[in-house]
Amino acid sequence: MRTTLYTLLIVAMAMIWTRDAKAQDCPILTPLCLDLNTSFMPDACMVEVWASDFLSKINDGSLPLDSFFISFHPTDTVLNKIFISEDGNEQFVTIYISDGCSTISCDVTLSINDNTGVCPGECPIDVSPWCGYAVVTCSAFIDNDYVASIIDTRKNSQAPRGDNWTIPSDPNIDPVSFVRPNTWTLSSIGQVFGMALNPNDGSIFFAATDIYALDFKQYAEEIDPAFLRGLTPPTCPGPAGSAGIYKTSFDDQSVQNLVTTSTSYLTAVQAIGGTRIPNSGNDVECAITSIENRDPIGNGIGNIAYDTRSNHLYATNLEDGKIYSINANTGVIDFVFDPFAQYATHASTGMVRVEDRIWAIQVMGCGVNKKVFFSRASTDPDSINRDKQIYSVLIGGDGNFIGSEQLELTVTYGRQAKITDIAFSTDCTRMLVTERGHPHKAQVHEYVWDGTTWSQAQQFFVGIYAPDDPSQPDGNILGTSSSGGVSYGAQEENCVVDASCDGTVWVNINCGAPDSLGQRCAIYGSEGIDATGNQLETNSSTDIYISFTDSIDNPLDFKTNIGDIEIYNCCCIDQPARDTVSSAMITGLVTTAFEMRLAETEVSVQNGSRETMVKSQSNGIFTYTEAQLNEDYMIQPEKSGNVRDGLTTLDLIQIQRHILGLRKLNSPYKMIAADINKSGSITTMDLVELRKVLIGVQDEFKNNRVWNFAAVNENVSLENPFEYNSYVEVKGLPSPRYHADFIAIKTGDVNGDNTVDIGSSVRSTSSKVLKAEMYQNKGVTEVHIYSSEKQSLYGLQFSIQSDAHLLEFKSGQLDIADGNMNTTTGETLISWNSNQAKEINDIEPLMTLVYRDPHAIVEIGKQLSPEWYDSELNTSTLTLEKEILDSYEGITISPNPSSESAVLKFYAPLQEGVEIIITSVDGRMLFKQNYTATKGMNQIRINRDDFANETSGVAIIQVISPEYSMMTRMLLIK
Repeated sequence: MRTTLYTLLIVAMAMIWTRDAKAQDCPILTPLCLDLNTSFMPDACMVEVWASDFLSKINDGSLPLDSFFISFHPTDTVLNKIFISEDGNEQFVTIYISDGCSTISCDVTLSINDNTGVCPGECPIDVSPWCGYAVVTCSAFIDNDYVASIIDTRKNSQAPRGDNWTIPSDPNIDPVSFVRPNTWTLSSIGQVFGMALNPNDGSIFFAATDIYALDFKQYAEEIDPAFLRGLTPPTCPGPAGSAGIYKTSFDDQSVQNLVTTSTSYLTAVQAIGGTRIPNSGNDVECAITSIENRDPIGNGIGNIAYDTRSNHLYATNLEDGKIYSINANTGVIDFVFDPFAQYATHASTGMVRVEDRIWAIQVMGCGVNKKVFFSRASTDPDSINRDKQIYSVLIGGDGNFIGSEQLELTVTYGRQAKITDIAFSTDCTRMLVTERGHPHKAQVHEYVWDGTTWSQAQQFFVGIYAPDDPSQPDGNILGTSSSGGVSYGAQEENCVVDASCDGTVWVNINCGAPDSLGQRCAIYGSEGIDATGNQLETNSSTDIYISFTDSIDNPLDFKTNIGDIEIYNCCCIDQPARDTVSSAMITGLVTTAFEMRLAETEVSVQNGSRETMVKSQSNGIFTYTEAQLNEDYMIQPEKSGNVRDGLTTLDLIQIQRHILGLRKLNSPYKMIAADINKSGSITTMDLVELRKVLIGVQDEFKNNRVWNFAAVNENVSLENPFEYNSYVEVKGLPSPRYHADFIAIKTGDVNGDNTVDIGSSVRSTSSKVLKAEMYQNKGVTEVHIYSSEKQSLYGLQFSIQSDAHLLEFKSGQLDIADGNMNTTTGETLISWNSNQAKEINDIEPLMTLVYRDPHAIVEIGKQLSPEWYDSELNTSTLTLEKEILDSYEGITISPNPSSESAVLKFYAPLQEGVEIIITSVDGRMLFKQNYTATKGMNQIRINRDDFANETSGVAIIQVISPEYSMMTRMLLIK
């Protein structure tokens, strides 16, 4: 905080009014313009000015004590600083003036002018009372270790160069001061890396991470695991979990669990409206263990950024590759953005695959158009120079995302796969980018914006680590010891903290060794560099070094344990942008509840009697560009399509299990999909209609659409899933960029496997074989379909295509009724499922089909995807193997030889009684049974228990009727 050593006797009071500042790109808030004349101020003085609301301080919207704060020095003849009233009512404010740096008496002239509501020049620029303070993170090992600290870097002109500012060798230099709250420890918030600062109220946000253990493990494996064994920092997620975000502040260091973690199934879309980010977590024990016994998986939050305009945090989730927009006051997730949507498959645990992996994130905002910049990891881990990308997406004043991601630049330098931090200068023309990974191969570069593109300007050399042999094939690792955190900071001169906005670049480092210490890697902490640049040969003598080891009391003097750094802005606090035009844009994103972006969705935008149709693109985004502010609009999507797309018997099984209470559907959108007849409930009638559509009995749902849509901002819940709006109604369009996002629900598709193919599935990773024995006799072909093995079955579906007419269908092991099958256009579609898993053998047929053609040909059909669902509801693709037995009139027994049981098969030309006799070769009777044969193929199971005394030998089997007699032999074995 500020230290005031001498208070001047000048106190001024002023009344201010609210006027429209149309002439400038300023807020519609009246400024009180203070002309600060410093003509009578001695050279040694610095004056601080701040204000508080004289009447209520809280309820009328004006800034509280110390929120308006400026300082100036004799080098600035006159400063025009601005105090903003935020509520439109008359207010009294008290202006305080004090000596901010020295103890001598200072005289200053203060004049207060009301410039009739016109801003003098630029938009308001304020200075926060926290400006110049740094917040840093690091790993910890035991409960009481600190994971974050505040460092006072304001008087950086007094910092020693090439020396440890924490414990300077010169006794005349005051050491830099640290604040180490006992609430910022491993036991309180766990391991944290990324952070963000709110310069308006001093808030600090920390994000959970697994990065220290992950990077240390990778680094140790590259060098000497035996040497570093046991030094790996534990993962130790805090009380908010592996994707937790914590809120604290500069003034009050108590910690709030702002965002917590959902380790159970929860999609990003389902997370909207709640305060939990889906992340499976890392179950590594929170303790110091041998590196061989640890397997950090790296999920958690990559980094976070804060937007002053919308008061939203933006967090990159390493498990699903998405960006979460979070209300910084409540922790509620308002919006989710999924870049690189073509890579739709995300990891269930651990980091998302590399094509989706994003780490660093930062808000760039100057003027109306603000963007979130984020980094994409290298997809070529084996390359020496790993190309990484930085993308951006526009954000609105409500914190939502506008449009799709845009490539800003490709980073071609560096050996590391990930960029973990990005920083922007106050005027948004310079950008810092830093890597993290190997502790001595992580670089820091600055890019400049020319109004069209970003171009690489310079490299900042951080740390002075050099290999014992500079010629070794390690590449250039001199001055590349970034720990992955970087920030611009003000450069102070003569106690003027903001003498040069963004005049210093601060980087956290894994190794720095000022010359005066005479040793390698003596500093693990922060390095301050003049923003004009530094030189590799001299950075150890020109830069500022701050050692964490001397001040944080953590065992940080080894690799990868230093984290991120952020500096409170000393120059500008963003003000809400105002639009001066009446034209506006309505845009939105259409996704399924399973996060598939839906193209070709027709979106109706109605304005009175005028209706315009726009379509969602391949990324699921639709845009209407002809909107006008303050007009009323109705936005409603609709989509046609093949009714059977994505529908399978597995949907039937899951709906049936929900009805029976075996396993409830876990999403309100799944329940909406399961309400086939749109009755507002889920019943067996929904199953009946779904199966009719599935097997082609009907080609539409009688009382429902192919697709339904729910507005994302609707409060759709498991308790009340069927009451939702399929449209968004806007009264008086309030924003030039309005978002209306929708969840698309495919009727009947409760497992989310909808594709463009009829009845297709994206789940099958294995296959099962069905065997078809085809008996061709008496003008017909009988097709007996068997399972190729003993296995469990919850349900199946397939279709049989034939060039012949189906005469008869017989159930076998599967009790298939008329409602389970349908014959149409040359195919017989079959869908069967049970209330519980059924054990299937490979001896008896599942079913039999009889065709009117002695030479019928059968194949797996195309109208229904052939799938088998086992007892765990795993899906396998079905194939059909056929065996044709021509002119079959005899009998068979299998297996043969037999030690237990066998199946006797014989063909009967008509239905009649037969006698089955089994004898030994010497004529002894072993088995005799009367049996009523059906016309066609018959089969009877013969058990060895029926003639157990006959231990081995040959048995003769006869089937005798008044019209015919058949015989075969069976070899009996023990």
